[in-house]
Amino acid sequence: MDERSILIAAFVGGALLQAIILIRADWNWLKIGVSIFISLGVVAVGSDKANYNQDQHIYLGLFFFAGLIAFLFKEDILPAVSEKLLLSYTLTFWFAFFVYYFKGTPFQIGILCICLLPTAATIVLALKRTVLTTFWKIGVYTWFLCIIVALGLLRYSFAQLSIFYDNRELPWLSPFESLVGGMAFLYLVVNAAYLYYLIPIPGKGQSWDSRMKDWHQFTDLMVQRFDGSPPTHARTLLILILQSGVLLLDYSFHLLPAGFLISGFILLPAVILSLRSSQQEGPEEGANTPAAARVPHSRHLKKLLKKSRPGSPSE
Repeated sequence: MDERSILIAAFVGGALLQAIILIRADWNWLKIGVSIFISLGVVAVGSDKANYNQDQHIYLGLFFFAGLIAFLFKEDILPAVSEKLLLSYTLTFWFAFFVYYFKGTPFQIGILCICLLPTAATIVLALKRTVLTTFWKIGVYTWFLCIIVALGLLRYSFAQLSIFYDNRELPWLSPFESLVGGMAFLYLVVNAAYLYYLIPIPGKGQSWDSRMKDWHQFTDLMVQRFDGSPPTHARTLLILILQSGVLLLDYSFHLLPAGFLISGFILLPAVILSLRSSQQEGPEEGANTPAAARVPHSRHLKKLLKKSRPGSPSE
């Protein structure tokens, strides 16, 4: 087994590992089997032809695998989002934007102006403490997905993908780095797929009514995953002052590696908010807990939606 094959195997292993992490405990073997079977079919297409390139077909198969995992397991993968988490991620996005991307070109200035609009809305919503409507929840969640994809694009080393092209030199990668690259690749493609799915364009052979039905089901799930409890002014100001201060100090004086700081501000707020949410639920999960404070898991989502319909029997 040559070096390129080892790196590709590690990359594929990383993508599979990330899929397992995203799926968590919802082991629907039919969905998993369908995802693997179709992906392997993509890899095998054209294998009887002389110009068949296995490595590039593996790369294409990974795209199909990530897309299938994204849509078949969206009830598990779509994360819980709150205004506090969104505000923190927005600040992290701007730090990464100026560190890794912004050079002052006209195009980049245009991107900056476009991103200022949802940023201003995020700050206003975090300070105003209003209960968001469905429209605003979908808009806020869309901005969250944009941030995740943008951070992934800014931080991802696309040079790693050259392992799938035998006419290019191998990058200086260890198998472990290739494995981590595969994990990041799948996570990035999954979230990018959700952004694409938000565009209400019918697929080939799909009617407009069918596409809109799928779109409404997907946006309903996004609304379910949004924590609508308004943040307090104290927590909002703490995030704005403390996190902004740390990021500005590091941007000015380079006290810590930018990548380390970005990773920290991606992981810590999500973990802290997840722990706080678990504590607020208490030992009795169904005891007068606001619906917005709980995030339904895929096994309970259909039951929750069924109970919420008019005329449904209550527990």
